[in-house]
Amino acid sequence: MSPATYALSAALVWAGSGAGPGAARFHLFLTGKAHVVVYAALEGAAHRLSKPECQRVLDDFRDDRGELLSTVLASKEMTHQAFLSSLLFVDAESVGPCKVHTVAAFTTPRERVIRVCASRFVEGTLSNQKHMEIVIIHELLHALGLGENPPTSAEITAQVMRRCAG
Repeated sequence: MSPATYALSAALVWAGSGAGPGAARFHLFLTGKAHVVVYAALEGAAHRLSKPECQRVLDDFRDDRGELLSTVLASKEMTHQAFLSSLLFVDAESVGPCKVHTVAAFTTPRERVIRVCASRFVEGTLSNQKHMEIVIIHELLHALGLGENPPTSAEITAQVMRRCAG
């Protein structure tokens, strides 16, 4: 059994037990492995967002009104983790953007619904858990109002990686 398969098996057992802190902390509308791996990525992203350096990524980007994303979050009177917990993660496997090979999740700026390309997210998590946690933070930035082009999706991910990968 590979380490990734072992980790996924352990996560399935743990998730099925209903044990652990924050067991009902996230809003996931996914089933099976996708539910387990997205939940694990959310836990990892929340842990990353607990670090001041990672939180600074909200000072690196502005919404279309010119407001820093940190200001947008402050106006909601929510912590990073509370905002992350307010998002809804839904299976969008059959939706157009999921047909693009590089898309694992997507949303519209200022929208609380994060659409997950379930099979690609599972594959991505098995090969690089940290990257999928970064994807979650990337989508959180969009939910706060960050648009794209500019900055490009790759530029956003690279900045999140610089701030939050450690």
